[in-house]
Amino acid sequence: MRKIAMLVLAVLAVLLAPATPAWAQTEAGMTELGVSISSQKLESDDAGTDVNTTIINVLYGYFITDAIEIAGNLNVIDNDFGETETTQTGFELQLKYHFIGAMTSFLPYLGVEAGVYGLDDGTDELKGKSVGFMGGAKYFMSEKTSLNLEYNFRMMQLEDEQDESYDATITVLGIGYSVYF
Repeated sequence: MRKIAMLVLAVLAVLLAPATPAWAQTEAGMTELGVSISSQKLESDDAGTDVNTTIINVLYGYFITDAIEIAGNLNVIDNDFGETETTQTGFELQLKYHFIGAMTSFLPYLGVEAGVYGLDDGTDELKGKSVGFMGGAKYFMSEKTSLNLEYNFRMMQLEDEQDESYDATITVLGIGYSVYF
């Protein structure tokens, strides 16, 4: 799944990239539809098991001013532990501030997020919440498309059916593609 998603994103980036970049311009009332993916392999010293994680995000955002965007982010996190696999789904609300500059194709931003999550490992179901922050940059390939790079830090608290609580911290570096209309 991870290889296919990365391939699709790479093909989109190459096919949709124009010959010359556009100046980064966002305006109040503009909407953003984006998709991003990240993948990481974690080595566990305690359990001796490697974990391969793939995260796919779909974002829909609305610029309430030229620099401030409010967005909803739906994500699916797939964790492969070798013998077992878990799928985690979540929805987050995000607030991003874009640092608008003159005559550049890069648009850096910082943001905060809060969300709800569910995790199913085949035997237990966990539900919980998350808070976090992000920072990144959008590279505008045209007036209506951008390639995005984002660092995201989330703190999660999940609870199972027996009211046992589990805390997790996730740091992710993702690449994405957005269309603006």
